[in-house]
Amino acid sequence: MQRILAVMTDMNTMICAALRTYMADRGITQTAVAIKLGRTKDYVSGRIRGKYPLSVDIIGGVADLSHLSPRALLMELTERTGQQIQTQEQGSQSQSQNSGG
Repeated sequence: MQRILAVMTDMNTMICAALRTYMADRGITQTAVAIKLGRTKDYVSGRIRGKYPLSVDIIGGVADLSHLSPRALLMELTERTGQQIQTQEQGSQSQSQNSGG
């Protein structure tokens, strides 16, 4: 059970990082998302920063501001997360090769 929780936490962290980059690339602010959702900026920030689990309403709000469906946004974030994982794996492989392992 601990392993599953660790994997879920890692996934949330990676998806939040991809979401922050996505928002920055498009000029979407946490304030704009908060206004769109009728939530506080602290609520949005806590989820986008990974302090709390990312919620469906955040994905929906960012998708609306991007003129995408939530599904399309999740696909974009998943693709970005996959690229991040590949980069990390390549870096780990390079380190093992350089250390003789």
